[in-house]
Amino acid sequence: MREEFRILDCTIRDGGYINNWNFSIKDVKNMCKALDLAGVDIFEIGFLNNKDGLPIWRNCDKQSVKSIREVRHNIKISAMLEVGTVGMQLALPNETGIDILRIALNKDKVSCCFDQIKRYKDLGYEVFIQLMGITSYTYEDLIDVIKKLDDLSVDCINIGDSYGALIPEKTHEIISLMKRTVKAKVGLHAHNNMQLGMANALAAIEAGANIIDGSLYGMGRGGGNIPTELLVSYFQKIYNERFNVLPLLEFIDRTMLTWYQQPNWGYSLPSLISGVYECHPYYTSKLIEKREFTIDQILKTAKIVSERNVTGFSENLLEGIIEKILIQKTESGHMTLAQFISENTGKVKYLNRHDGKDFLILGNGPSIKEYYNEIEIFIKQKNPIILGANNLGKNFIPHYHAFNNQRRFEAYRDNVDKRSILLLGPSIQLDQITWDYERIFCYNSFLNDVDIIEGIVTSNCRSISALLIAVAISMGANKIYLAGMDGYSEELIKNGHTMFYEEDESTKLEDTQEKHKSNGRFLNQLDNLLYNKNGNRLSFITPTTYKIPSMHKV
Repeated sequence: MREEFRILDCTIRDGGYINNWNFSIKDVKNMCKALDLAGVDIFEIGFLNNKDGLPIWRNCDKQSVKSIREVRHNIKISAMLEVGTVGMQLALPNETGIDILRIALNKDKVSCCFDQIKRYKDLGYEVFIQLMGITSYTYEDLIDVIKKLDDLSVDCINIGDSYGALIPEKTHEIISLMKRTVKAKVGLHAHNNMQLGMANALAAIEAGANIIDGSLYGMGRGGGNIPTELLVSYFQKIYNERFNVLPLLEFIDRTMLTWYQQPNWGYSLPSLISGVYECHPYYTSKLIEKREFTIDQILKTAKIVSERNVTGFSENLLEGIIEKILIQKTESGHMTLAQFISENTGKVKYLNRHDGKDFLILGNGPSIKEYYNEIEIFIKQKNPIILGANNLGKNFIPHYHAFNNQRRFEAYRDNVDKRSILLLGPSIQLDQITWDYERIFCYNSFLNDVDIIEGIVTSNCRSISALLIAVAISMGANKIYLAGMDGYSEELIKNGHTMFYEEDESTKLEDTQEKHKSNGRFLNQLDNLLYNKNGNRLSFITPTTYKIPSMHKV
């Protein structure tokens, strides 16, 4: 069995997604020596590419490959070609230093590469094909593709479990089908999203797989890969004299434990969901990082992507799902703005309810706690109608307490005082509410400019605090004062808090900058709406980093 079975290590190639292929030549040499001593058969050192300015192992040059070959004894050297680079002109294997070319192909690109595959074979390379996203193939698709590849005399056809979605039973079925269909060797590249990588490897081997991929310490994007040292340890128990895991463990201990500290890889919530729903992990990781969506919403997104059978990751698709499905999930979900206004005209109960009154909007910035006494004095002097957003702790009891984020609502709804009227925006799942509330009628999109028509707001204003300004205008506000709307400045982020309490929210600079810019845009529009209505401007009674040309501070 050993003569027919080989282990391929792809730590440098796949692990490079973690550190942008920032491996020193010294470390790669030491890794190669350790793998060779351990009995690993193939060392995949990275990609071949025809672009300039890429990291060494993203575009393996002849000199770097030569330096690695100098330390190897039995192990073969492989490199990967992607679809856009398959047409590269390559020298003979003894000139490039590469023994095996592995070509990564998505389902729709396989037939584009037949001529190049034949040319690489004629040059004397072993040619392996990696079929990416294997879970998107029907058995009919797979049989058709692998027969064509077998006719080209490729040496090995690997299935790539790109999203870590395979289970052992399915793996066994696929490998068995391939073994019955082609003469070429077959292999498995498994990701460990659901922690089933090793189980899938054993199922593949039982079905007759010839090559299994691994990476040291499981290093790889998302959930990582099967740990090479785990494969070697397993087979050392069977072929004691053929494998030796010690060199790998020594290399991991000396070198890789520091790599794992930052950034790391392996099991995570995004990778698990990606595996379960067979979609690219970026769809789930980006939503989780935003800290604005519930797990139910994230699972819904993954399911939608899976049902659309999407290859890879599309930022536009994700933004479309957020805008049209996650946010627009109530009545406005399938309506244009005009339809939404027509449907809901006359339904706004609080329209002009407090005509001519002054209002105070309470946000959640640190200043609401730092300036608590000043705010209390202001309330006693002005006696405003108070609208509060999200978590107010026990600092203030507003007349109206509002939410338009399901995640925040689930976290803080028990903090709402019984004396406050609950206001709920369209992002809240109303079928779960068991106590009295009033609806905020807004078209649940932050792409529209804000306007108010018969009490209906044409945008969700990106944040509940800004939306409450529109609600106050709908209620008939005279003057509107703002507290705790500090903004998302870099200084506040560096200090560790954009809220007066510990909030589980994204601190990624790009996310907070987007929030700050978006909120600033809406504040300016709301300021103009108030001015056009009664000649007053928004007034901040606590410090803010938002810049409004007409801003008035009390």
